Amino acid sequence: MKRLPIYILVDTSGSMEGEKIQQVQRGLNEMKKILSDGELSTSAWISLILFTSSAEITVKLTPIKKFYVPNLDANGRTSYVDALSKLMACYNTDVVKRTASNQEVADYKPILLVFSDGAPTDSTSDLARTIEEFKTNYYRKFVSVVCLYAHDSKEPESEIQKAKACLEQICGKYQNGDGGGTLIDVTDSYDSITSFFQAVSQSIVQSVHSGRDMGQGLFNDLHENMGENVATGLQDQFHG
Repeated sequence: MKRLPIYILVDTSGSMEGEKIQQVQRGLNEMKKILSDGELSTSAWISLILFTSSAEITVKLTPIKKFYVPNLDANGRTSYVDALSKLMACYNTDVVKRTASNQEVADYKPILLVFSDGAPTDSTSDLARTIEEFKTNYYRKFVSVVCLYAHDSKEPESEIQKAKACLEQICGKYQNGDGGGTLIDVTDSYDSITSFFQAVSQSIVQSVHSGRDMGQGLFNDLHENMGENVATGLQDQFHG
């Protein structure tokens, strides 16, 4: 059976406490509801990685119908390094890669969703090294990489820019102009978080039913549903 792995990285640091973490919980439940109905009920598989001062594979890659959303608590700092390291390790062990002899059973290219509300607390050198490893060895292995940034506009501008720069690199806005992912900024609009998970899920369903390119379809659908919050110029030139 060909699977569509969906990896979800969620920041559960202390700043996520309150409405943001509640909206993520609702959004994950909406995703399960939408993807469990119909054709994707057997092909969609979910892995949930929560990260604070360290990262934990809270839900190993599992069929959508068996995916139970855990109660999310907010505490600690924000280690993107540990989150990405866990993700890369999961990819290596979870995904059935395509070979000349297994094309009928190899997994589809996974989708990666990253949600955060703050700047990384990792050392600059560790963060740069880990992001470079992800960009070089893993980024193009995903059919779509989407980062959602939900911050408070009252935060110091330096912290806001630090967080955005990190997520832009993860989702594919590189210094040389290459890019592939989608960055969504929902500043002070936390009710958009649940809408994001709904939009992603509905887009996946539509792509499967219509046979369209999932990466480009997801970008277009998010742009339509999330409006001006979606960063432009990050469409993928590598997916296909």
